[in-house]
Parts: sequence; structure tokens; C-alpha cells
Amino acid sequence: MGAHGRYRHSHLLRRPPQALLGGDGSLRAVPGFTDALASYDVYDTAQQLFCAHLLRELQALVDFEPDYAAWAQNMADMLLRAREKVEQASSEGRSVLEEEELARIGTAYRRVVAYAKAGPRHALAERFNRRRDDYLRFAIDFAVPFTSNAAERDVRMVKLQMKVSGGWRTLSGAEYFCRIRSFISAVRKQGQAVLAKLPELFAGNAWLLVAI
Repeated sequence: MGAHGRYRHSHLLRRPPQALLGGDGSLRAVPGFTDALASYDVYDTAQQLFCAHLLRELQALVDFEPDYAAWAQNMADMLLRAREKVEQASSEGRSVLEEEELARIGTAYRRVVAYAKAGPRHALAERFNRRRDDYLRFAIDFAVPFTSNAAERDVRMVKLQMKVSGGWRTLSGAEYFCRIRSFISAVRKQGQAVLAKLPELFAGNAWLLVAI
């Protein structure tokens, strides 16, 4: 499945592309979003860890673990401020943050980590220290989003179809499903009304997407 801020294309592959296969035929990881599962650590690829997932972990510490609440709130605030900086820079037409801005973000991150490690030990604080680059990659590369929520929403209907029906009875049925879901998602992302565009599609008067 390919995704862009205003586009989405789902397609069906009978087998993984050769570029995604290792020498032994196993599926290789590619740079992208991951959670912090140790099983991903075997892949030597650049990753952005899910900041949305991290914010939920931090909020749980704030709500239920008073020994860790202070640094958890500080880290959440720091990440959200970094996201605001990136959004502001992007709205101004910039593609990168200034070196001084990046330095301030890095300093704030290190201070929170030092504060967290000075108190009772917690695995999340250790992960902050170990995976700094993977949590802040969105601030270095604007092509990397802060969260994967949009991508997760795009794949949700595919997973729901598999959960309810167990899959598709025919290959062509799966291909049609992918085409229709691609069209619906792209229409929504471009601010169009799905219920207005679907009848046009099936009547042979398909609305054409704005070119990238």
C-alpha cells in the first residue's frame, strides 16, 4: 500500500517484491514506522518510533504512576513542542529546522532523560536514552511524520474485511476491494464528498485525482 498526505493506493501482491527479500528469501525490513518491539532491532534500517504510541504510554504514567509522572509529562510536552516547531517551519515553506532549533530540541530531550534516570528506574526511560534518534527523526527529516495514524486508518478497512470475512474468495475480488478503498481514501483526503463521487465512478464519469 502506498500513501501520501493527499493520496492513497492499495494494491495486491502475490508475493513480496524482490527488493524486500533478503538473500535467504526472508522478508527484509525497510525504513519506516515501527513500535519499540525488540524483534525490529535485528534490522539495520532507519526507523521512526511511533510518537502517538509513546504519548499514550507517557499519559498512563502520568495517570497511574506518581513516581514517574513528572518526567513523563515533561517528555510529552517536549515532543509536542518539537512537533509544533516542525509544523510551523513547514507552514513557512522550510524543509528543515535551523541548527539552533534542532539543538534546543536535543538539549530538552537530554534533560528529560537525565531527570528520568535520576529517579526510580523505568524501562521507558532506558528506551528514551537508547532510541533518541528514532524518536526525534521527525524533527530532522520533514518527510517523516510524527505519527502513523493516517497510515493506520488507511489499512484499517483491509484488516476489518479480513477479520469479518476471513479474506477474499477470489483474487479479482481482493483487487477490486483495493481499488475501491484507494479511491474512497483519496477522495476523502482531497476534501471531496465520497457519496457524490462514487455514483460518478460507477457511471463511467470518474473523478480524476489532482496530480502530485
